[in-house]
Amino acid sequence: MDDFNGVLGDVFSDVLNKSFFMFAEKTDEVADQENFKNWFQVSIDFKWRCSGSISCFVTEKMCMEMAENVVCSDGQNEIIEPVKEMMNMVCGNFLSSIAREADTYQIMLPRHDIIHNLELKEIQNSSDAQFFLVEDSYPMVLKIIMNSESEQK
Repeated sequence: MDDFNGVLGDVFSDVLNKSFFMFAEKTDEVADQENFKNWFQVSIDFKWRCSGSISCFVTEKMCMEMAENVVCSDGQNEIIEPVKEMMNMVCGNFLSSIAREADTYQIMLPRHDIIHNLELKEIQNSSDAQFFLVEDSYPMVLKIIMNSESEQK
């Protein structure tokens, strides 16, 4: 799982930098949680040799910043769309990085939930969570779940 986490963290940073013009620095934990009450959890499921999901916990303020950078909008209905697109890119690039050339995989549509007053203690104790500080201002958490291997067709 550590290998997958390393690849996922690198892919995430690369996608955020190249496609969204933002810099992410890996940290040990999410600090300054008090300033960020409203969070989104954006998740995307995939099927490969195993099934799994990648989730990103991102603050509402970070979503607004991404929307302003990419779609030049600050509309409430549009702020989550760039994060969903980012997760689509992250999942596709992650699977391309770990799959063999002949492998096929399937990526589902990203989904999101609004989380008020996210309690990060449980997430911080998880070995499959990675923490980032984006643009020196916004905390982000990236988490991968890999289920048991499935039958390869």
